[in-house]
Amino acid sequence: GLGSAVGMVLAACGGGGDDSSGDAQVLVDAFAKLENGLVWTDVERLVGFPANSLRTDVWLIWVVDGAELSVSFYSTDSKTITSATFKPRDAVSQTRDFD
Repeated sequence: GLGSAVGMVLAACGGGGDDSSGDAQVLVDAFAKLENGLVWTDVERLVGFPANSLRTDVWLIWVVDGAELSVSFYSTDSKTITSATFKPRDAVSQTRDFD
């Protein structure tokens, strides 16, 4: 499922990185395809371009046309996905947790 809708705000997001010329649908599609066991590089491949707002060992964040996709990973060598949040422009965010 798509998980529960929550009003989660990530302080780590900071500002900038907004690609207002893009199409947020790419983030919607990537969020829907996320699954257990994906690693950092798998998620960037799903989105189709590197994270454009924040890119660290444990976080990838994309901002496209006011929408935001943030994905967190375990800080181990495997960098396996732990959770993801999609926040459409001016709407309630959705969060998914992974094993």
